Amino acid sequence: MAKAPGSSSAYHASDGVYDSATWLEAKRVPLDVSAAGNTTIVAAVASRKIRVLAYAVVCAGAVTVRFRDTDNILLTGIMSFAANGGIAGAYNPLGHFESSSGLALQITLGGAVQVGGWLVYVEVP
Repeated sequence: MAKAPGSSSAYHASDGVYDSATWLEAKRVPLDVSAAGNTTIVAAVASRKIRVLAYAVVCAGAVTVRFRDTDNILLTGIMSFAANGGIAGAYNPLGHFESSSGLALQITLGGAVQVGGWLVYVEVP
């Protein structure tokens, strides 16, 4: 069966995923952010996209959260949380969202509120 243009096939193991025939090692990063505005959470990698496979966010106070890349491309919509609210995106081998190639992944907070959590990602050629 032929793959449609722009589509992806994903096969997973406990420490990464295959994207077509390419092995992508899963990487993990904790979230610990409290500054309003943009904070880089995964540094840019030349010629690679950052694809988020799973994530969790918990907000100590009421705040809006969104993910973007360093070219100001929005990767999620604005998510509004009450105090102690949060969200978890379960493991998705095709990814919940990804940055553009060669750009860092950022989290944007609508206010100076403590936000914690984690994310699992792969670097995609």
